[in-house]
Amino acid sequence: MNTRVRDVMARTFRVPPESISAESAPADIPGWDSQGHLELIMALEAAFGVELELREVTQMRSQAEIEAVLRRHAVEV
Repeated sequence: MNTRVRDVMARTFRVPPESISAESAPADIPGWDSQGHLELIMALEAAFGVELELREVTQMRSQAEIEAVLRRHAVEV
């Protein structure tokens, strides 16, 4: 599990980092609704210097899926 991804998620959703696991999904994290998802995407793009495509954004439903998408952008996770 990548701590950078987890830290971005924790800051975005204002939850403790240790409350996020690789399997954490929108139903598990308060604030991970449609608006929260957009905020997360913007935070990830800024933190990792990537531009995510719509199809990628819709795939990102857990920390593990976020890391998989970032790896495809050659981001070290």
